[in-house]
Amino acid sequence: MNEISTQQMKDYMLGSSIFAQGQPENFYKSLILIEDLTNRRLKPKLIAPEDLADNALVCQVWQRAGGGHEYDRGELNRFLGPFKEAHERRDWGCYGKFLGKLIPELSQALGQQISAYLAYCTSSSQGIVPMYISALEGKPFLDGDCCGTAMIPHLDQVANMEYLPIEVGISPYGEIVTIKGAPPMRARLILENIHHISGYWFVACATGVATWKEYRKAVVKRQASRMMKVGAAVREARSARRDPVKAFMSTAPAYKLFEGRVESFTHQKTGGRVHGDFNIEGIGEFSGHKFRVWYFMENRISWFDGKPYVTIPDINAIVDRDTCECLSVLDHDGLRIVEGMYTGRNVIVLGIAADEKWYEHEGAIGAVNSQLKSYGFNVRHRPLKEIISPWRKRVE
Repeated sequence: MNEISTQQMKDYMLGSSIFAQGQPENFYKSLILIEDLTNRRLKPKLIAPEDLADNALVCQVWQRAGGGHEYDRGELNRFLGPFKEAHERRDWGCYGKFLGKLIPELSQALGQQISAYLAYCTSSSQGIVPMYISALEGKPFLDGDCCGTAMIPHLDQVANMEYLPIEVGISPYGEIVTIKGAPPMRARLILENIHHISGYWFVACATGVATWKEYRKAVVKRQASRMMKVGAAVREARSARRDPVKAFMSTAPAYKLFEGRVESFTHQKTGGRVHGDFNIEGIGEFSGHKFRVWYFMENRISWFDGKPYVTIPDINAIVDRDTCECLSVLDHDGLRIVEGMYTGRNVIVLGIAADEKWYEHEGAIGAVNSQLKSYGFNVRHRPLKEIISPWRKRVE
């Protein structure tokens, strides 16, 4: 096991923000957790997959946040009751407090100890949660996650895993719900409804309790250490005034899919979910060509000159040409993502191949194609390695 420093956690945020494309590299909720650990001189511990015993219990720790819809008049007030003032104040000082209660509550209800914590997905918000709980509990977080990016579906949803029937959710008002005996999808629906009646603030979650033998079916291994290396490479390149995009490409690794100027950026919210388009006009070697990236939260589909190109679970990462900053699509503290805000930016679109795990599970790519169809597009996934042409080579 290795102790993880404050800088490594921030490097993880930087790297994972590009892979996930939802939140920015300085996502405020994660910085709250990192600052708390730093002030308390606590450090997470990272465990390699090969160092975990088959019978070790693993659980996913994460937070359900964002989303929402238009409440009927007075509906939210009825749900909130005495917590109305706390909801309006939105004091994030309670965030770490209730995340920290997850494992004690789960362990007591389970009657067993959890051996390691797992990130729900690669994300500058979700990925820091297991690190935070690792530091509090003195148990390691696993070097991996269940997706390799932040998207739907996840590998654990298609791998026919056997979970223990127990999950815990804690509202931002300290209400604790322990769900026993429910199938995983029903338990997640219950947590989703708790999120709804909490005013779509956040719900701290401990879910997916299973042995490491089961999780081996659905974990993208070494994803946490990969994000730390990628983030460090970009950070160091920026500091040394080297090209951070090249640093990212060689470390990730990634391919240049397109380079150009954002002609238009659309951003809409439906039922609390954001969706829209980046329309990019090519420059340099891509002059005369067009590239479109459609997004639904972190899920992305691209078209090159109108023809379907790269889709989930492969990654279309749009970054600033000079800084390699991701052009995030989800709001964060004080920053509203609005229509047109990226128009005129010089960008590079980076393609990152999905983990081979996605092609090992029968039905995994079928689930992806069903998801693509649900978005209303006649598009099917093709692996990135089958799409990239020789003149779009990876930087070695």
